[in-house]
Amino acid sequence: ASTSPASTSPASASPTSASSDLLFPLCTCPGPLLSGQLICTGNTSQCTLDQLGVSVCCAPGQKAVSGKCVDLPIPGILCTDGKTICSGKTQCTQDNKGAIMCCGLNQNAINDGRTICSGNTPQCCTNVSIFVDSTGGASSNTICCGVGQKALNGKCYPGNAKLLPCYRDGPCDFGNGYYCAWNAGNGDSKCCKMDEYYKGTQCIKKP
Repeated sequence: ASTSPASTSPASASPTSASSDLLFPLCTCPGPLLSGQLICTGNTSQCTLDQLGVSVCCAPGQKAVSGKCVDLPIPGILCTDGKTICSGKTQCTQDNKGAIMCCGLNQNAINDGRTICSGNTPQCCTNVSIFVDSTGGASSNTICCGVGQKALNGKCYPGNAKLLPCYRDGPCDFGNGYYCAWNAGNGDSKCCKMDEYYKGTQCIKKP
């Protein structure tokens, strides 16, 4: 019986350059990928959980908020919804529908379901009107103003301006001695000086 020599294949036993040659530290953590893992490396090598329990790759020393990395300390106030960050001269404010947004100090948040404010006029303000609506109360709508402003007669004014809504020439500059005078004859209104009353179409000096 002839025995054939054992077949020997060329040794491909060159040592495998394993992942020990990585140039950056590497972190593997639970994540949203199909593999079920998120691999963090490079300048964002830190696996960080945000407030919703989602893994995010951040730089060492950063914090994850709503899927994004922010430097510590957080540049502002993290609101109770866990995702809104208010900074500068703004504060966390809850609107009439329970949503959180950033408003100027001492301001209220209002959601009318229609108006969307952004950019240089991010503040939703209730526009106070002199007119009466079908309910018998003063009609109002929502307009966009800058942070710290208020709305009167369909326009935005500084929040500390002493103004009164009025039909003609409104709003009235109460800070400079004007008020909204009503015409008893026809229910019209006009801005008059404090020592005047409104009759016909004119402001008349009080006797």
